[in-house]
Amino acid sequence: MKDRVDKINWKMMYDPKKVTEIISSKSITNWAKLHPLTVIPNRIDKSLIPIDFKMFRLLSVTSVAPGVKVVPHSHDEPVFRFFLKGSVLLNGVKYEEGDWILIPEGVEYELTTEDGYTALVDYGVQCGAPHNGDVLSPLRSKPEHD
Repeated sequence: MKDRVDKINWKMMYDPKKVTEIISSKSITNWAKLHPLTVIPNRIDKSLIPIDFKMFRLLSVTSVAPGVKVVPHSHDEPVFRFFLKGSVLLNGVKYEEGDWILIPEGVEYELTTEDGYTALVDYGVQCGAPHNGDVLSPLRSKPEHD
């Protein structure tokens, strides 16, 4: 069998620097079928996330405990999350295992967990994290001011 390289339609990929509102696996209908890729029926299936990842350079595994609230904030670069387990409310929308989300630069969002979650989180160069005062949890009921 001759090696095959799948043709990616880059015009259908979202450029994180040009996106102006949050997009996700919930907001793009049939995202998993936008790009046909080589598969082995009943053994290997692929779903290409329609994001151009060339600007992302720092991939982290992020785990957030149950009962954590991160107050509204934004980042100076786009942030991508792929949820591996658990669930989170992000701006009131529930995301669970297998969901993904792209938050554009400067777009404000907040997170709330009930059971906690683990996600792959991709950043450009800043690997941003909320400031201590931005996180509320059962261990700290109100933000501390530096």
